Amino acid sequence: MNQVVDFSGLSNLRSIASTFNTKLEFLESILKSPTRSEFYQKMFILKKNGKGYRLVYKAINKSLSLFHKNLSTSLQKLEKEFVHDCAYGFVKGKSTFDNAKIHLNRQILVQFDIENFFKSINYENIKKIFFQLCKNDDIASILTSLTTVNTSLVEGLHTSPVLANLFFYDLDIQLFELAQKHDCLYTRYADDITFSTNFKDINVKKLEKEVSAILKESNLSLNNEKTRISKKGQPQYVTGLSVSNPEFPRIPRLMKKKIRQELYYIKKYGAEDHFMNKKEKLYDGMQRLNGWIIYCHAIEKELAKKFQDQILMTDAYTDIHEYNKRLRKKEKRKEELHLYFDETLYENYFGMSCVLIQDENHQDISNDLNTFYDQLSGDQLIPKKGRIFHYCEDSHDVRGQIVDRLRKCDFQAYIVFSKLETNSYTKDDYLKIFYKVLFDRIHKNYDCTVHIYYEENNKIKTADIDDLVEDIKDKLNNQTSMVISINIQKITKQNHLSVIPDYVLGLFKDAYLKKERKDFEIRYCQKLSNKIRLVIDLDTNKYYSRHQTLSLSNE
Repeated sequence: MNQVVDFSGLSNLRSIASTFNTKLEFLESILKSPTRSEFYQKMFILKKNGKGYRLVYKAINKSLSLFHKNLSTSLQKLEKEFVHDCAYGFVKGKSTFDNAKIHLNRQILVQFDIENFFKSINYENIKKIFFQLCKNDDIASILTSLTTVNTSLVEGLHTSPVLANLFFYDLDIQLFELAQKHDCLYTRYADDITFSTNFKDINVKKLEKEVSAILKESNLSLNNEKTRISKKGQPQYVTGLSVSNPEFPRIPRLMKKKIRQELYYIKKYGAEDHFMNKKEKLYDGMQRLNGWIIYCHAIEKELAKKFQDQILMTDAYTDIHEYNKRLRKKEKRKEELHLYFDETLYENYFGMSCVLIQDENHQDISNDLNTFYDQLSGDQLIPKKGRIFHYCEDSHDVRGQIVDRLRKCDFQAYIVFSKLETNSYTKDDYLKIFYKVLFDRIHKNYDCTVHIYYEENNKIKTADIDDLVEDIKDKLNNQTSMVISINIQKITKQNHLSVIPDYVLGLFKDAYLKKERKDFEIRYCQKLSNKIRLVIDLDTNKYYSRHQTLSLSNE
């Protein structure tokens, strides 16, 4: 969701479902549950220090996870206004590196940990946040019920981190002012609070007592066992990084030592024997070691490059690389994909859309659009010479209803466009773009059964598409030694699913290609913006993700 949600405009559960791309009936079923715990799976994840486990919740239903994701994206757009600058955890554009950098080369480092961080933020705390946004007690209650489990935030939900930061805004202000009072710098990374100072005579006990008092007012408490005080000359770490160096945070010496040690043993004894000695499978051990090196790359690039070069020289690297390829093929082989194509010509722009639908969602979307068409009254539909829906001919009212309907459908859309020298396209123009879209989608989803649906016209015949597909299959089979299964089906506008690529292209044209764009056209396109995963300008070979697409209208 790229648009900024006006929370004050939410009036009932139906408007919440529509805004956050979820079915009304599904949200109603969640709200009927007293605790909502049955909608989540509990998982116990081993802590990084190997001591104990973290309880994490995961939405069982994909629709609930998508609702949380869309709501979280909307809340994140409020971070500049409602999240304090000193908050670094779960904030877009900030990292552990940024948090640690604030406290470089300080005389004294004082760190506190908040006990039961998410669980301590209760239903009433979250309801106050939503009420501040929507000014409606009923809506605030609904949104709170949909983002809490057993009357509190829980770890694992997309919404929990940003809601925790919004809740902590007033506390961050108080802690920031307390830091200034003690001549300290202050940052918070989730439940990790850090103060640092060059004032050697700081009264740490008084600081701890005042921090505890501020948190207690909001029913939070410190985990005293995790309070750490370190002076210059001693090892100093903030969010896992060493801050003793005055230039930039560094990877801890212990991690560097472990990586060098493992690389040494791999070179001496071989990867398989080394990981067997550690009672670890070869694949798991290499993945873990590679993960450490990737983390190093985000902090110390030159050091990570040396480690990566050593990994590449190991005998196991090739075996692991091939194993990963086989694993991905095995996972993807289970998929069955449906690709719907449509093309448009606007002035001298020629474009094509490809809509990808997973097999598990294919029949549901088809049934939903069929039901919707049957529900429309006759005067809402314009005779279209055999067409069911058509973006260019549908009334403004029908367009709005279809866009709202499509927002709730689970599909991905891809668009390729280019400029022509004339206001007409040729068969070569069509096949060039079709090839680009199809190859780009298939080679990322190899070893699937792919169903292709397209509309034949006076320029493009089935034989042309057959030849093109065979060419793609031969190319991929030669490159990857895999067998690709592709079924081609010619469809007409009578197929309700053809409305999706038709509307995707129509909205894209109105919002980005037209010189004069109307507000409602841009608004409609933004409603489906999270469905448009990629836009390719074939002339410049530029790729635009769904987050970058808005910049197209300014180019």
